[in-house]
Amino acid sequence: MVLVMLLCLVLTGAAFLAGQWIKSPEQRAAEAAPPAPTMLTVPIEERVLSDTVAVRGVVEAERSIEVVPGAAAGAQRLIVSGVRVSVGDTIRSGEVLAVVSGRPIIVLRGAIPSYRDLVPGAEGEDVTQLQDALRSNGSTINDPTGHYGSSTQAGVAALYDAAGFTIARANADEDALLRDARNTLTSAQQSLTEAEALPEDERPDLAALRREVSEAQTALDDLEAVTGAALPMNEVVFVPEFPAEVTAVSARAGEPVVEGEAMVVLSGGKLVARGQVNRLDAEALTLDMPVSLLNGTEELTGTLSAIAEAQSSGETGGPPQFEVTVDADFPEEWSAADLRMTVIVSQTETEVLVVPITAIFSKADGKPTVVRLRDGQRESINVTVGATGDGYVEIASPELSVGDQVVVGQS
Repeated sequence: MVLVMLLCLVLTGAAFLAGQWIKSPEQRAAEAAPPAPTMLTVPIEERVLSDTVAVRGVVEAERSIEVVPGAAAGAQRLIVSGVRVSVGDTIRSGEVLAVVSGRPIIVLRGAIPSYRDLVPGAEGEDVTQLQDALRSNGSTINDPTGHYGSSTQAGVAALYDAAGFTIARANADEDALLRDARNTLTSAQQSLTEAEALPEDERPDLAALRREVSEAQTALDDLEAVTGAALPMNEVVFVPEFPAEVTAVSARAGEPVVEGEAMVVLSGGKLVARGQVNRLDAEALTLDMPVSLLNGTEELTGTLSAIAEAQSSGETGGPPQFEVTVDADFPEEWSAADLRMTVIVSQTETEVLVVPITAIFSKADGKPTVVRLRDGQRESINVTVGATGDGYVEIASPELSVGDQVVVGQS
């Protein structure tokens, strides 16, 4: 009896073990199959939707001016005689930046770059600019606006005197020319005086002598009007706003000037932020768009003030880039800061319902839908789509509300 019971227990255990290890093909296939997919969902949000372009930017002075020396009056070679500034120096009107072959390079206020020698008798907008700069330096200018006359000459002479240099002259031979003209006038005046002292019947043609005096005086006046203190174009640099800052100095005293190379670089004007975007982003931008500027944890709001022409991408050989400039009330401590600039291309006027773009599906008829997941059940709901931005899209449907879970994918 005991033997029979033991045999039954052995057979029962064997059957149990066989049930654990021996499986049908259907069981094995079911266990090998991947788990049922899990729906990935996000809640519907309500917020102002913005379409933006993100740009990395740097805060810098509005203008950068390269000082490239040209020919110096009377010099056979261009040698850097001296450098009067260092990187970081603040420059003001009337200061000397450097000396090339004994002649100064003086900085003055003005927006028009120097493009010709300004000499007595010259006229134009650049002369008006010079007169304004001289007035701001304390000179009294009584000449007609835009005319380089005697008081403008006096202002230029005072500028050079304050800088410690002799004036440049419009004509290197003007001293000899003036001396000859004055001698001619003196001789004509003496001839007239002597003739007038003779008895009337011995006098020569006084009218002719008076004409000679008048002509000599006119010639001297004309010569004096175009001689005197001049301002060579290579001895002045105009900067739109002061103070300006020296951002680079490559010149060294005693070294020859490198043709076409800037010996000093100045930056001036208000602070702006600049960055680069690709062509596609540039085409979406227009002037005066609002821009959010983030410097660490500090934030400012500015406006897009300029979109430059396409620039070469440089040595990388990549696609062309566009430079964007942003105006804002930048504090001085933001100078040279790296920023995250977010240009707001468009924005809804009020808060709207939004979902990620990946939550939008299309039916066979092309109508957009979202799939709402509620109590484990999926429901396809038609929606009207609106604005897009930053990966989200505006939706409208009377069946949907904030917080509803919509499907964006599965895992």
